[in-house]
Amino acid sequence: MPPGRLFLLRFLIVLWLVYAVCVLGALGAPLAWPLDLLAHFHTQLAIAGLIFLFAFLLARAWRLGLMALVLAVLSIGHVLVFSDRASVRAVGSEHSQRQFKAAAANLFGKLSALKAVSEQHENGWLDLAVLTELPSPIPELQAYFPDLPHVAGLPDRATKGRPSAIVLSRFPPHDIRIVPVGRNPAAIVRARYCPDSTTTCVTVFALHTPPPITRGFFERQRAIFHTLTRQVFETEGPVLVAGDLNAVSWSPGLRSLASGTGLKKVPCGGLARPTWLSSFWGAGLELDHFFVRGGATPLSCHLGPSAGSDHWPIIGTFALMRVQSENGKKWKAHR
Repeated sequence: MPPGRLFLLRFLIVLWLVYAVCVLGALGAPLAWPLDLLAHFHTQLAIAGLIFLFAFLLARAWRLGLMALVLAVLSIGHVLVFSDRASVRAVGSEHSQRQFKAAAANLFGKLSALKAVSEQHENGWLDLAVLTELPSPIPELQAYFPDLPHVAGLPDRATKGRPSAIVLSRFPPHDIRIVPVGRNPAAIVRARYCPDSTTTCVTVFALHTPPPITRGFFERQRAIFHTLTRQVFETEGPVLVAGDLNAVSWSPGLRSLASGTGLKKVPCGGLARPTWLSSFWGAGLELDHFFVRGGATPLSCHLGPSAGSDHWPIIGTFALMRVQSENGKKWKAHR
């Protein structure tokens, strides 16, 4: 083998060893940070494995190519297995129950992104809008959403770089609770909405967690997910969790949330069109989510335009169905 080609092969092997360590580390994500952070990038690791496979085939390093393929399959298999486990497929059939449309959008502090969500509201007639990272100074929200006059949450705590959320709604909330976690006084916004009457209600949890890019942020995110799990578990009736959770559905934090509460993820965009950095193929992550439980049934979900934000908003239509407890008078979630 020529010296130049041998050098390139050895360099490629070194890169592959680093890649193999990353894949195995990502599979051990439940153990600790930063393995948890690596787990968010299983899709990118699978793509990298296919690139290594192609390179090793060109170099006629068949065994290394086979090992690269195995690691790529492990990564994508992890995504598919754990994503499917926590998913509810949106159905397009008509329901006689009360329907409502909701959007969740990280505005990244951009007024243009706020205007884009406002246009979606004008075109699609939203009933709920969960907004995070509002522009600063905070604009007059009523001017952009005249038909969503009710605000749940603390707008001054939900500006760019601050982990909180607000909910705009067409119908007034029957109950609002601002749930603090640690030093964050508005980590979770809990609001109960009854579009038609007191017997057709949904409890909405809106939040924006810090990204787990440091150990401190990871601990704060984990504390929020732990509190959210307890709050959702103690809530009866239909539940909708929405916002920028800064975690993919197969990450340990969201897997634990789903298994501990019975929440099911609503597919929006998916691996082909993730909600963050969607325009850069292979680089984006699905960080913005709808999760449902009980009688909140997803009918459809799609991505809206980003319009300046690095996040694409998610827009879903849901049907509220009555789920009765044994006495037939109360709403009760499936568990």
